[in-house]
Amino acid sequence: MPKILHPETMSREETKLLFDFFESQRTLGVRLWSCDEVYTFSNHTTFQFPSMVIERARKQGKTGVRYEFFRKQPYAEGGKSTVHQIQGTLALQKQTAIYKPYGLKRVSLTKPSEKKRLIKIQEHYGTFPIERVQNEYKISLKASHLAIKPPTLIGDTSYTVMREIKGENLFSVILDDLTAISLTIAERLEINQALLKALKEQVTDKGIIHCDIKCENIIVDMTPPISATIFDYGFSSLITDTNTEPSGGTLAYAAPELYNDLKTAKTDVFSMGRVMALLWRVPIFSYLPQTPAQARRNALNVDLSGLFTGIEHQLSHENMADIKTTLVAMLKPKPGDRITLDEAIVAFNHITLPKDAMPMPIVRPLSKITYDESQTRIEQLLKEVATLEKHVIRLNQNENFCAATKIDSFKEYLTGKLTELQSMTFADYKEQAPLIIDRCKKRLENDLPTLQALSNDNYILTNIALAFAGLGFIYFIGCLLNKAFTGRFLFFTTSPCKSAIEGGLNHIDPRASMPK
Repeated sequence: MPKILHPETMSREETKLLFDFFESQRTLGVRLWSCDEVYTFSNHTTFQFPSMVIERARKQGKTGVRYEFFRKQPYAEGGKSTVHQIQGTLALQKQTAIYKPYGLKRVSLTKPSEKKRLIKIQEHYGTFPIERVQNEYKISLKASHLAIKPPTLIGDTSYTVMREIKGENLFSVILDDLTAISLTIAERLEINQALLKALKEQVTDKGIIHCDIKCENIIVDMTPPISATIFDYGFSSLITDTNTEPSGGTLAYAAPELYNDLKTAKTDVFSMGRVMALLWRVPIFSYLPQTPAQARRNALNVDLSGLFTGIEHQLSHENMADIKTTLVAMLKPKPGDRITLDEAIVAFNHITLPKDAMPMPIVRPLSKITYDESQTRIEQLLKEVATLEKHVIRLNQNENFCAATKIDSFKEYLTGKLTELQSMTFADYKEQAPLIIDRCKKRLENDLPTLQALSNDNYILTNIALAFAGLGFIYFIGCLLNKAFTGRFLFFTTSPCKSAIEGGLNHIDPRASMPK
């Protein structure tokens, strides 16, 4: 039976054998090793690694290589990307081996650092070429807070090591708050200020235009004082190189100028304004463009009419006016008319909450207003579900009758349940809707693997998920379905804006960025 070779307990002889093994593997072009494989030393003894192992170059300015030991089980998944926790880093010489648990510097020889590293594994093809990860590395070096290492490129796959960020994805924070109001007004304001501070310190002051600021690319640490970290610089460029690369971004957050492959520092101000509007509870349906062209129209005329939904009673009229005025100024369609980041920071720093502001959030019960809203959304959802018919037609044309039947069955089931909800009175809806929607949830969960394999239009399926979530009872279904269909917890797909408009939905790329 092969020995499990633990790097922290290797003998001197094993150290020499492992050094020779890696050297011989390098001549063969091998830089990745699996914990499931059995390997052989030069003395013919066999061994296995306790985890996955990859060779990487040392950070900029250093020579040599390091070996990262990382977990096989993903820590997070996204489209064609996975993120894995690193267990330790091995520095190996002919006679010596130094193993650092969790990757970063030790507090002592026996105690590992509390800081951890992650490795992001991405597959590159189509509209997500391998050059993008090289651009992300170049820009992230300038940002510096991610402690990113040179990516290892193996075929069409990249392996990038970076620091694990402490906190929670902002998408999850907002998702929880939209499900049932969970943030206090003081927390909203503090998060708001932390977001602007992070954009200034981690992006703008570094001479970077991020181009893909959105909830999913931000981690917030809710431990007081609240802080924020921005990541995923795959679409970024330097302010001095604003028009050398095609623009990227996420449809619901993208500034109007990105659709013309133009960008300035104010491009990120617009996108952050869209993020902050969600924090102040703008209705999510203004974030649901049916096409890239509609997303562009939305960006030219952002609708803030539903701002402060459910929290109006917790804010003074003066507070609401100041917040809305600043957001409107951040969301001006023309960059020249838009306020600067520093002006936005000053505006929000001057907002003073009333002393009697409610310390705890209040969950709004189902009311006639939310019932009417739900009826409108049911109509929208029925239209989205109807679009699945094109998959049925396509599959029948390809003589894939079994698949066509499954998609059609899914469509008919949802249509029947939604029609039932639509015909209810307010009293019946209030009593029966949770049970019906829960049944739909179970059907959706059961059909996810099949639908994911059969449907090639993630955009439509994601819109269905979010429209369904908007009924108010099971908002998390939007998160669940979007993860199933696009592989990650996102509101929207990420795509090069201009090419998406010109080429239609087929150019929308759900793999373009990866949370965490």
